[in-house]
Amino acid sequence: MQTTVTKKFSIQAAHFLPDYPGKCARMHGHRWDISISVSGQVNPNTGFVLDFSDLKRLVVSPLDDMFDHRILNDCYPFKADDRGNTLRPTAENLAKYVLEFSISELAKYIDLWVSEVSVAETEDNIATVRQGGLCL
Repeated sequence: MQTTVTKKFSIQAAHFLPDYPGKCARMHGHRWDISISVSGQVNPNTGFVLDFSDLKRLVVSPLDDMFDHRILNDCYPFKADDRGNTLRPTAENLAKYVLEFSISELAKYIDLWVSEVSVAETEDNIATVRQGGLCL
């Protein structure tokens, strides 16, 4: 039986969408509410799929250091590279990056997978990316 645990946290960050034909082209800020869901078997010795404190230490704290109280456009992976290529700092792209980062940071837990990441830039606007059944 698989069990899923979810860690929620928030960052405060600004962003803008260059060359976008709407008001989001101007810099503005959000409280980005992020949820990371990890699935796997409950370890019979610990009673955990993954200790929430490990999830915070390995994933949440580094993400907080990267993005909290910053302009996302100035942060990797959204900052323009030396050829001017850039990834737009949208909720969708932030969710995808958080998923990829979480997978890489939790790679030592071979019986887990990061099943879902959600990023809400407002209470009503949420982007979710899912990864189905892929073990790390």
